[in-house]
Amino acid sequence: MKSVLIIDDDRLIRKTLNSHLTKRGFEVQLAESGEAGLRRFAEACPDLVLLDIRLPDTDGLEVLRRITEQGTRTAVLMMTAFDDMQSTITATKIGAFEYLVKPLSFIDLDLTMDK
Repeated sequence: MKSVLIIDDDRLIRKTLNSHLTKRGFEVQLAESGEAGLRRFAEACPDLVLLDIRLPDTDGLEVLRRITEQGTRTAVLMMTAFDDMQSTITATKIGAFEYLVKPLSFIDLDLTMDK
């Protein structure tokens, strides 16, 4: 079973994504902050991370850096409610697989995850 870690401070988004991905057969882990997400990442070593760029305790780009520094093959999809080209470019350079704008379309999310 493929595993996904969702790192987002919005409870409703975590709940909605958890429900959708569980129905698709994924094992889902949840984290509400960057530090909690990094701890869960170290424990679970998921196949995929859905990472919000704006978190209450640390910047999502910093979390992305710390994940990619570990040299795992985990794909990271960045999520944001703000369509900011500079953040998109930075995230891609750091190692994000894709950058999705909220509100997320489950069709777009599923297509991206299937890549």
